[in-house]
Amino acid sequence: MKVKRDRLIRYAFGDISVDAAHLMVYKGDDELDLPPKAVETLIALVDRRGTIVSKDELMSAIWTDSVVEESNLSRYIYLLRSQLGAKPEGGEYIETLRRRGYRFSGNVDVREYATGRANLSPLHFAEPEREARPERLEGTYNKVARFEDWSHAHEETSASERPHTRKNSDSKPKLKSIPKGTGINKTAVFSIALLFSAAGFAALYFLWPERLVLTDQDTIIVATFDNRTGDPIFDGTLRQGLVMQLQQSPLLRILPDEQARETLKLMKRPADSPIDRSAAREICVRKGFRVFVTGSIVRLGKDYVIGLEAVASATDRPVVIEQVQAQRKEGVLEALSSAARNLRARLGEELESIEKLDVPLEVTTRSLEALRMHTLAWKELSRGKAAGAIPYFVKAIEIDPDFASAYGDLAVAYDNAGFRSEAVATITEAYGKIGNVSEVEKLNIGDLYRAYVTYDLDERVKFLEVYKSLYPRDYRPRLRLATVYLLVGDFDKSAVEARESISLGSNRSYSELGESLTALGRFAEARKALEAAERTGFKWDGFHTQLVALGTITSDPALVEQQLAALDRPEAAPEGLLMRARIRFSEGRFREGLKFYKEAAGIAENSDRNKRALNIRSEAAIHGSYFGFCKETDISGEISDYVPVQGALALASMAHAQCGEHRKAADWLNSLSAEYPEGTFQNGVVANVVRGMIALESGDANTALFHANKVPAGLERRSNFKVTILKGVALLSLHRYEEADVQFRRVIDNRGESPLSPLYGLALLGHARAVAGQGKQEFARKAYKNFFDFWDRADPDLPMMIAARKEFAALN
Repeated sequence: MKVKRDRLIRYAFGDISVDAAHLMVYKGDDELDLPPKAVETLIALVDRRGTIVSKDELMSAIWTDSVVEESNLSRYIYLLRSQLGAKPEGGEYIETLRRRGYRFSGNVDVREYATGRANLSPLHFAEPEREARPERLEGTYNKVARFEDWSHAHEETSASERPHTRKNSDSKPKLKSIPKGTGINKTAVFSIALLFSAAGFAALYFLWPERLVLTDQDTIIVATFDNRTGDPIFDGTLRQGLVMQLQQSPLLRILPDEQARETLKLMKRPADSPIDRSAAREICVRKGFRVFVTGSIVRLGKDYVIGLEAVASATDRPVVIEQVQAQRKEGVLEALSSAARNLRARLGEELESIEKLDVPLEVTTRSLEALRMHTLAWKELSRGKAAGAIPYFVKAIEIDPDFASAYGDLAVAYDNAGFRSEAVATITEAYGKIGNVSEVEKLNIGDLYRAYVTYDLDERVKFLEVYKSLYPRDYRPRLRLATVYLLVGDFDKSAVEARESISLGSNRSYSELGESLTALGRFAEARKALEAAERTGFKWDGFHTQLVALGTITSDPALVEQQLAALDRPEAAPEGLLMRARIRFSEGRFREGLKFYKEAAGIAENSDRNKRALNIRSEAAIHGSYFGFCKETDISGEISDYVPVQGALALASMAHAQCGEHRKAADWLNSLSAEYPEGTFQNGVVANVVRGMIALESGDANTALFHANKVPAGLERRSNFKVTILKGVALLSLHRYEEADVQFRRVIDNRGESPLSPLYGLALLGHARAVAGQGKQEFARKAYKNFFDFWDRADPDLPMMIAARKEFAALN
């Protein structure tokens, strides 16, 4: 049964009082800043105090008309705990009982005064009448603020009968005034009214905007503009410009386009279809979001009028309306900037924040046509078509040579398409143009510069931490931090950042979460995370490759085959072949694996993905060198034919060192050092591994161990066992068997750090040799058998297999 409006209930516990009729909560005399759904959640728990209420019961009661994610309930529980504080006797009012639900504990005084029946069934609430309160902007600009709001009149009750509503006509909300100096006249105002009427905004909406409270958990969807001008230059362009403007706000969180596209798929709509008003509202309902922003543009003679609305998804009514006029087409970007700035203020952002973090769109680019090219480029890039995006980005730069963000995004497209030198040159040029762009553009370009040019991972972490602190609701710095922490071997921090990024809307971050959990040996959690990513509808081949690896190391052939089948699509090539190659090599099946490697590289080359092809060949080369098959996998000629690629140069240098080709190894190492003089991985791992391998091949195990020990622990964890195996082999050569065994055991116990590395099998053999060296013959025989069992399908003529059989026979 729902709450009756004539029935008023007030709960009191500690210094907290709850007005159930108006969904208000007070701590002492101060009203707490809680969204209505959070208050409804509190009332549901208080009503059944002392009783365990399951999550399903709460969600079905609070969201009676829509299906939302469990994270919405979790956010409201978090808000309630943080604002209610502790009980006088200690402990929290809301207890969490794992896998069972929540329980409210505490002494509650219930006061009820009503003219009707006192009958309230738990967990069911109506939408109550709410008291009108003036707009409030409180706290620092990065704290939670409110939407400007007014009370909404109930149709069946007259104004004189409504408690807590404003009674004078002056209290009614009015349209936002057109800024002075725009020259708009009464005819224009009438035309604007007609425009919004045509867009579906009834006059009642102007008179009674919806009331909504914005929290730091809210996510905003930006819908497409209603283009009434007939000019295609505004299609998609104004939405792109608005997103760029709103992203400057540290208060607002914009739904990433990637997540919107995946939700469109679940809605049975094309993933790249425009997010119009109806689609935006449906996405909000599905995701539990409460507000979306939409816009419109109409031509009035030579002038243009831009309208923006923030709309409550539950009722499809506006909470904020903004209108501005532009004199001629050349002034549209300036007008859009003005409207966006006003919208930010009306949504609750403090003036201090807006003044500090608001650069007009016309500073980003002064050309509407350049912005249109940028929009078309991003559409291609978001589809994974980097090569298709490049011409549009280039055109945008030709139109506006000072368009710094276009340079930065072009660098991303170049890198994704395999044009390394072009990416470096372009991001370097972008970095030189960031003097006057917005803060968020500076941060984005600055990070890309560190990613593509300096490759100083430690310095990049510091930079991204600053980015994150300035924009706490932007998923991008967290996603990138998750990636960088993976690269430096800090898997725990990577998992934390990945989870934060997911909570902010990035489905892409499930990949980093899955990889970090796998590296930590938390295989069940990793699989759960990757399967959760699939349920969101987000499609990325990296999820399948990670699940193939998980299935391999957890002995789940059904999972492996299922995920390989998912990669057997033309658009997924050559990833399925590459995973088959890695599995074969990890099993000691060199010749079959090499066949898959060559086939995968050929497909990449035929698709003009030269960077990918070169990386595949270099991976085959280093793996082949472990088995002693250097000639079969030599890629020196391939590397000389292409622009240097960091991964290929590193692997080729190590492969030549492993094969005893010291001069070639040194040449490629020098090329790598010249290309990445500040590169963390280059200086910390590759240089030391190459020098250590050369020393070991030259019979100088002490020098090899010296270089291996120079590698920081985190980077060693990201070396795919190369550093650890180098230490183990060097220690074996020095007859320091117990120390050697520690290194081999570290590989065996941490297979998740590189699930399909062929060095895992070699670690099993190294362990057997280390145990035998200690004179523990019975344990050594068992260790050798474990190695043979693991490589039971290995090529019989592998040099290490032949040697291992002789060593095993000698033990008997």
